[in-house]
Amino acid sequence: MLKVAIVTGGSRGIGRSCVFSLLKRGYEVGFLYQSDSEAARSTVKEGRERFGRAPIDFRANVAKAEEVSACVQVMYAKFGRIDLLINNAAIHCDKLLVHLSPDEFGRVIDINVKGIFQMTRFVLPIMMKQRLGTIVNVGSIVGREGRIGQSAYAASKAALLGFTQAVAAEAAPFGIKINSWANRYRDDTTDDGESEASNTGMHSDCKDATIG
Repeated sequence: MLKVAIVTGGSRGIGRSCVFSLLKRGYEVGFLYQSDSEAARSTVKEGRERFGRAPIDFRANVAKAEEVSACVQVMYAKFGRIDLLINNAAIHCDKLLVHLSPDEFGRVIDINVKGIFQMTRFVLPIMMKQRLGTIVNVGSIVGREGRIGQSAYAASKAALLGFTQAVAAEAAPFGIKINSWANRYRDDTTDDGESEASNTGMHSDCKDATIG
C-alpha cells in the first residue's frame, strides 16, 4: 500500500535520518530544507542509491504560507495522499536574554512555532479528508526544563508542546494521531555545521541553522 510522508528540515541530522528510515520502510518521501542545497542533493542521491528511489526535495521557508502550500500541493498532486508529517525544522539563537533582540527572538518563533503551524494547517485538511494520518512534532527537553542562554529556543519548544496537545484533541475524531517527541539535546548537525550537542558552553551569537 502506498504511504507518503513529508519531513521538514530533512537535509541533515535528525531530519535526514527520518527521510532514510521512511524510504527503507517503503514510504514515498518529500523533504523541505531552507538553505543547504548541497546537503539536500546529497540526501536525494543517497536515498536513490540506498533504497532505489529518491526523496523529493523542496527548498522552502516553513514560516511562509505560500512556500509551504506549494510543497504540500505538489506531494498531494503526485501521490494523492499524505500519511505522515514530521515537523522537524528548527533554528536556535543562543544568547542571554539581555543580549537578545526582538528580531532574533521573533525569528526563532517564526521557524520553530509558526513553521509547525503552517505545515500542519496545510496537511491536516488532507488527513481529515482521508480520516487517517500521523503528525510528529520534534521537540526538546529544553521546552520543559529551560536552559541558560536559550530563552527563545525554550519558549518555542514549550509552545510546540501546547500546540501539539490542542491540535491532537481537534484531530482525534478524524482518526489522526498527533504527538511530540522531545529530544534531550538538540541535534548535533545543522545546516551551517554548528554543533548543537553541547549544553555546557554559552554561544554568543545566533545560528541560522535548520535542524536536519
